[in-house]
Amino acid sequence: MSLGSKHNFLNLHWWVNPEMLAQLYAKALEKNIEVDYAKRFIRQHKLTTNAPPHRVEHWPWAVKIYTLEKFIVLIDGKPLLFQGKVQKRPLDLLKAVISYGVVDVRVDKIIDSLWGGVDGDMGHSSFSTTLNRLRALLVHKEAIQVKDGKISLNHQLCWIDTRAFRRALEEAEELAKKNNVKETTALYEKGLSFYKGHFLTGDDNKSWIISHRERLKNIFILHIAKLGTLYEHEQKYGKAIACYEKGLEVDNLEENFYQRLMLCHHHRGHKMDCVKTYQRCQESLATTLGVEPSSETQKLYEKIMA
Repeated sequence: MSLGSKHNFLNLHWWVNPEMLAQLYAKALEKNIEVDYAKRFIRQHKLTTNAPPHRVEHWPWAVKIYTLEKFIVLIDGKPLLFQGKVQKRPLDLLKAVISYGVVDVRVDKIIDSLWGGVDGDMGHSSFSTTLNRLRALLVHKEAIQVKDGKISLNHQLCWIDTRAFRRALEEAEELAKKNNVKETTALYEKGLSFYKGHFLTGDDNKSWIISHRERLKNIFILHIAKLGTLYEHEQKYGKAIACYEKGLEVDNLEENFYQRLMLCHHHRGHKMDCVKTYQRCQESLATTLGVEPSSETQKLYEKIMA
């Protein structure tokens, strides 16, 4: 890769397997090796893989969509810009497809969500018009596919942070079954790193966005706890503490995180940090819910302090 970058090798005539070549350059991008050169090579040869590298954010995707915290759409690496007024309806269509699962989303479901107050023919007409406008915005018309009454974002062309987030965690779960601790930990870290904030923050007037936001938040909380547990088993208490703190940034009412934090501080011999953690738990629960920590949390704190 270093030689290729130095001499700008863009034609490797001795390679006869484009799939293998695509996998090689995907690995380079995943490991941050000669990123600019790898992107040039991929674009030059229009490389694709049978299993799109959704974990590889640096892959030169035709369309990249960020939804976790901020909503950003990149077309060939450049932000989507509007001449004049922002086209809100096509973006609502894009958000709805992502909220309902990205792939094989029933068109009728989209129509009910976006045009629920109109009759059937009018709804389908509005959908078709909005779909054409969205395809024009994304430039790559094949980025959106409609077949048999279902709409999907083309997984070969489109990268979506929520899909990268979920795929990495699903792969980590599969590795966990094989007791591959090192690679499982790395995949948990990779997947969780995509969660920059809540799904479509600021879009609070649509029930389908709020429900998907809650699902993604629960997935994050579940897996950040699993990663913290892996660190604890390896006695990497500093990393476990960092995990649980991230969990509390997302949901400061999750008592399990306070409990694990107290145990980690206890293992490190930091008694005052145990006290501060318990006090934080008390304050968060009292301020938000008007309740005391559970009996389990109280007993754990008393046991540690004894």
